[in-house]
Amino acid sequence: MRKIILKIKTMDYLDFLRASNESGKLTVEDMLYDLIQYYVIVERNKSKLFRIKQKKMTHFDD
Repeated sequence: MRKIILKIKTMDYLDFLRASNESGKLTVEDMLYDLIQYYVIVERNKSKLFRIKQKKMTHFDD
């Protein structure tokens, strides 16, 4: 597991903290973890779609 250190503006942090408090169940750390997981999933899916598209295009070239 890796440790991530972020430097953000105070107002940005306070807004993020407020949003996490409004969710009622997540800490700032939990929300950041969820955001990273979401990003990773989206990027992996983009990569899969690109590979599928490339595979179909090479199939048509044959």
